[in-house]
Amino acid sequence: MSNVTFYDYLDALEKPVIVPCLKLEWLNPDDTISHEITTSLYNTNGTLNISNQNGCRRTFNLQIHNPDGKYDIDVNKIWLGQKVKLYLGLYIEDTPYFIQQGVFYITNPTDIMNPSTKCIQINCVDKWGGLDGTVFGTLDGKYKVPVNSDIFTATKKLLMTDKGNGYPVDNIQPNISTYFKSKTTTLSNNQIVSVLKTPFTSDIDRGQTYADVLLQFNTMLAGCIYYDVVGRLNIEPNEDDLLDYNKEIVHSFTQDNCEILGRSRDYQFNEVYNDILCVGATTNGYMAAGRATNTNIQSDLCVQRIGKKTKVFEDSNYYSDKLCQDWANYLLRRNTILQSSLNIQTVPMYHLDVNKLITIPNEKNHLEQEKFLINSLSIPLGIGQMSMSVISVSELEKILNNMKMGD
Repeated sequence: MSNVTFYDYLDALEKPVIVPCLKLEWLNPDDTISHEITTSLYNTNGTLNISNQNGCRRTFNLQIHNPDGKYDIDVNKIWLGQKVKLYLGLYIEDTPYFIQQGVFYITNPTDIMNPSTKCIQINCVDKWGGLDGTVFGTLDGKYKVPVNSDIFTATKKLLMTDKGNGYPVDNIQPNISTYFKSKTTTLSNNQIVSVLKTPFTSDIDRGQTYADVLLQFNTMLAGCIYYDVVGRLNIEPNEDDLLDYNKEIVHSFTQDNCEILGRSRDYQFNEVYNDILCVGATTNGYMAAGRATNTNIQSDLCVQRIGKKTKVFEDSNYYSDKLCQDWANYLLRRNTILQSSLNIQTVPMYHLDVNKLITIPNEKNHLEQEKFLINSLSIPLGIGQMSMSVISVSELEKILNNMKMGD
């Protein structure tokens, strides 16, 4: 077993020359490892792209060497439903240190044949592609979940649905935050109910997808849903995102290190909203609604400074004022901090992930470390620069200090 540690990896990132490494594993239908295929790669010129969003977050592409037809696009070789596991990392004193980057479906491969090249281009999406119809997941009939069903149980049941070939949609148990177990909401009749119970019969029509079912569950919970680096489905409360500035800092850049190779800042004023109104379901003549407004005079984007800029969201899956309010609070945050994004070019850093914090020396006062939330990453699979888009959470702190809830 290698004695190389994560701290050795962090030290290696700061050296003038780094040597990236990659490992690609062929998986069985149950996500267990069949064999490693790293030595068969034609090159590692592809890119891993990661976006902070519900649903599919991770995609990558690369080429597999295929002079002898071992990886032909064929039912017994590369075919619909094949999954792979990707690792990226660094060589540290000739020893590879790998960090897992996800479990992926191969989708839309290309057979490249010319006198100098015989290889297969594979384009890969994370396991959400098995739910949203990209690879699997389309419903051939109406999918119904009765009122007052347990969402955790219903999610597990859906993932264990037989695809028709003896294998489930996803045999890996989902990770649904325990936060939801104690969370309640108040209905229009003042009844207090658990958010883990479906408030109405969920009907998803034929032709829609398993992803549509799960997104509806996620909306009922006011959550965030995605697959993580180990290929496990996660559902987390979006209230966690209101506390971005309290999250763990996964990396701190300094003024003197050589990791940052360039930066630019975008200002997207058209994306700024300081007043969010969320309208939900109407039950017995009562319409669920929530509103969040930035009225903190310390904020450069408060209503008093720039006037009220309102955006309205409507979704009948939000069935109580409390859930609408949670959603409005979340959207106020998203539509405020996105006004200023910092685009950074760095050496590849494989331990970073979206929705995590980094710190960067303040542009005006280098002694002050400013917190940023990672919104997207583009990581080269071989030699090259990594790009990431990050957003400052300092504006968010001002908003949360004096957020006006309700109207």
